[in-house]
Amino acid sequence: MQELLGRLTSLDPDASASLKVIAYFDALVAGDVRVEALVRAAALLSGTVAGVESPQQCLRVAPDGGPAADAGSSAGWPGVNVSPDERVWIERSGHAHANDAMVLERFALAVGVLRTRRRSVTDDPVQLVIDVTRSEQERAAAATRLRLGNGQLRVVATPPAVHPTGPSTLIATAHGVVRATIVAGTDSMADHAPAGIGGPGDTMRLPASWSDALLALRLTDADHPRVDAAVLGVLLPAVRAIESEASRHPDVATLSTLDVRSAHTLAVLVEADSVRAAAGALGMHHSSLQARHEALGRELGYDPRSPLGRARYQLAALLLRLDRH
Repeated sequence: MQELLGRLTSLDPDASASLKVIAYFDALVAGDVRVEALVRAAALLSGTVAGVESPQQCLRVAPDGGPAADAGSSAGWPGVNVSPDERVWIERSGHAHANDAMVLERFALAVGVLRTRRRSVTDDPVQLVIDVTRSEQERAAAATRLRLGNGQLRVVATPPAVHPTGPSTLIATAHGVVRATIVAGTDSMADHAPAGIGGPGDTMRLPASWSDALLALRLTDADHPRVDAAVLGVLLPAVRAIESEASRHPDVATLSTLDVRSAHTLAVLVEADSVRAAAGALGMHHSSLQARHEALGRELGYDPRSPLGRARYQLAALLLRLDRH
């Protein structure tokens, strides 16, 4: 699938985008998610409010993945009938976007498949227990269904194809379909990557752990295949707080201009106990690295080995990874 996507991207961007829509909904159907997750996926993919309406429910989701603020129905909006009494739609004003028809087609097909599988929709206990919008009573009941107990639990966020051991489900997010798995420890995570690991806590803290895990997953890269929110500590909420302005911050922009060799040299300089130790790790002469250290300091506008400089570098490096994800 990925190879085909790559070929289509170079030949026909619209066809590539259509195939991504198909893959997105297929992954959700394979995960046997709730209809709510399909509506969320349609909203995220189309960039506008999406909904499903039947005699049993009328559900609308905003493009940020949350519930739509106002009441509404399918009347007047482009949509597709799932069955004689059920319809899906997107609330697109003006001209249709290139993949609106594909989103609606796959949205309707996915809803139809799920309805066929199970005529009565029951809450997915994993989705429920990590959903911050649910009441404590609902989450406690879901935790009981999952037999989670009272120990320290974490949520692990991975791509759909990565399966850590534990209760899991697929969730449509603003950054794609992600598998959420509840684990009692991280010892079993060594063979699973990429993975974002949320902070530990009891069952009532699982929504926060899921939020942290999702952000941690976006901080993974080739050099950091597993990111643990607990290890990042206060850096994680700091990244979340300024994420929207990350690419515009001068510290991040400067790091993004470094070539691969300079970026690696800088990372080793920051992590090493001394410039001499960094020189040994890099296979460089101490005086040569000292000169490079000074040059990098001038380029960055701060000394990356000073206490404040290290903090600036670490935060900027995390934001750059997030921006490139």
